[in-house]
Amino acid sequence: IPPDLATRVQRLTLPDLIDIALLDNPRTRASYATARAAGAGIGVAVGQYLPQVTATFPLERERTATGGSGANGSSTPRTLQTSSLFAPSISAFWLLFDFGQGATVRQARQTAFAASYMHNATVQAVILEAEQAYFDYNAAKAVRDAQLATVREDSANLAAAKARHAGGVATISDVLQAQ
Repeated sequence: IPPDLATRVQRLTLPDLIDIALLDNPRTRASYATARAAGAGIGVAVGQYLPQVTATFPLERERTATGGSGANGSSTPRTLQTSSLFAPSISAFWLLFDFGQGATVRQARQTAFAASYMHNATVQAVILEAEQAYFDYNAAKAVRDAQLATVREDSANLAAAKARHAGGVATISDVLQAQ
């Protein structure tokens, strides 16, 4: 039970119980996740019709050393040579004609609608189960209270029958019938 409801657990109303049922039921979480994933599938299907741009920026650097000591002991100055190669490229791709492949977008939309309807049906089923449990609980409490009232009334009737018998106004059969 959430902390804000724990203090008033004895006074919970039907909307409170429905909130708890919807929050704690794994079926509602799973159906919601499925509906969201199906909704994201629409974006994936539509994304194939958007322009796609790819850019690369490779940079290569090379250092080479030349010169140094010779064979007869003479030394030539050593030099470092650095060369860089920068070759950027950009490519663009845009699907203009798909020749009947547009069905994937329609299929993604229908899948999302179906998942949304299934989520709604799951939510309605959980609400119905919570309502039925709430009303069954209240009905059981009412039956228990009625049975306790019946026991109290029958005890009072037995005591009255015993008092009437003791006073000589009733017969033993009245006492036995009350018992």
